[in-house]
Amino acid sequence: MVYIVMKAHSKMNLYYSVIEQLGGKHLVMQLLTHEDPNVRYEALLCVQKLMVHNWEYLGRQLEKEKTGSESNSAVSTKA
Repeated sequence: MVYIVMKAHSKMNLYYSVIEQLGGKHLVMQLLTHEDPNVRYEALLCVQKLMVHNWEYLGRQLEKEKTGSESNSAVSTKA
């Protein structure tokens, strides 16, 4: 269910934070051990989406830090 909500909306950052605030990550992790294999499969897809989103976020943060440090070093070499 959480996976469907995440997939259906374009404003993913907002929805990821709402899911996290509501304890959705914890609930999805519990579903990984559900007796129904279809539920486990959907829970695994959801966890995959969460991880990909987190990696993309970290990648953007690293790019911001990298470009910020490059611009700071360019300013210090001009002085």
